[in-house]
Amino acid sequence: MVLISSRFTGWVVRHKERIKTMGIGLTVYLSLTFAFDWGFYLYAFSQLGVVNGGILAVGLSFIINALVFWAYDHMKIDWLGAYLLRELQVKANKNRFERLAVWIGKVNKTWWELILTMVAFVLVLARVDPVIVAVHFQQAHFKGLGIRDWAILLIATAVGNTWWLIQIGAAYSVWKWLFY
Repeated sequence: MVLISSRFTGWVVRHKERIKTMGIGLTVYLSLTFAFDWGFYLYAFSQLGVVNGGILAVGLSFIINALVFWAYDHMKIDWLGAYLLRELQVKANKNRFERLAVWIGKVNKTWWELILTMVAFVLVLARVDPVIVAVHFQQAHFKGLGIRDWAILLIATAVGNTWWLIQIGAAYSVWKWLFY
């Protein structure tokens, strides 16, 4: 037990700055995202209905995601772990998840790999925030945002909001049917 504890504390000491940067950044960002998803979406649905509330929530989501995406690139602080994936590329013994993460970021792909990447992109957005996905699909970090980067964010936000509207809209409709 002491050996495991000393290895863990050694790892924490070696990665203290990265843990602090990513821990604080991700905690704040994911907390705000959780509040928006579960608070504002439900409020918009209850006040404006599923269609109009969904349109308002999706519109605000596009604006917020664009601002966060721009701020992330402008601040040049890696609180989303984008460089972590780049470091995985040179790691020798990768587990399955690490191999998948490196494969998704691979630049030269066959047509089959490109189709699988698009499928993975859509499936990942069912559970991961669109800004995080867009940042990890960028080819160059902290060097300005190009048209490709904005297109990835736009598509990621559209797909992520579609997933979320299906989930929360169905849950809200069932709740409303049961209790009203």
